[in-house]
Amino acid sequence: EGLAAGKRISVRYGPNAEGQELTVTAEDAGAALRTFDVVDTIVGGTLAITGSAADGAPETPITGKALIENYRVVDAPVLARLLTILSPVGIVDLLNGEGIQFDQLEIPFVRTDGVIEFVDAHARGSELCLTASGKVETEAEAVELEGLIVPACTINSFWEDIPLLGDILVPEKGGGVFAATYVVKGPMEEPTVRVNPLSVLTPGFLRGVFDIFSGVDGPSRGDRELDPTSPDSQR
Repeated sequence: EGLAAGKRISVRYGPNAEGQELTVTAEDAGAALRTFDVVDTIVGGTLAITGSAADGAPETPITGKALIENYRVVDAPVLARLLTILSPVGIVDLLNGEGIQFDQLEIPFVRTDGVIEFVDAHARGSELCLTASGKVETEAEAVELEGLIVPACTINSFWEDIPLLGDILVPEKGGGVFAATYVVKGPMEEPTVRVNPLSVLTPGFLRGVFDIFSGVDGPSRGDRELDPTSPDSQR
């Protein structure tokens, strides 16, 4: 156990009745993640990670879940490039200033040697919701993600609670009524970002018609690709 920014961090990885068990808790998620050199764009929040493995061998996969609650995201270049297409300037300015507040981030993961894979990760806040599936190659420092991004999440999610209508308009968990699909792929420092703006103003039950990322290697009609050196990426 240790301290980060005056808050307690607890890390345990050891044997249990079924193999190995991982438990990480932190009273300041942002400080803990900076201490572990994971990410430096999260401020505040609480962190809880649980996981398990069949044995203690380095190559054995660890399956678990990470949960961060009540945190802010600040100065996140990839997220800023996504929001440049989807949202008013105000939310981008918020990201570059005091940060965007999120209520919860949940990431189910499988970690093998040098690779972290996850499916149906989701983050929820009043200004923004996101889902993500993909992988992070920690040794190669590369990322490959795809998912949904939902601006004005509180307004969009209102429809989820309406019987029948909510099921029609919002088939995806955490998807909201209006959303865009995105793909982030490449080196962690400067990945390529692609967004499908056709689905931004499309109700959820039609989104599959416009989802043109699946099975496509390169940009397609309706995509906007943001190269790190392009003028759009610098806005």
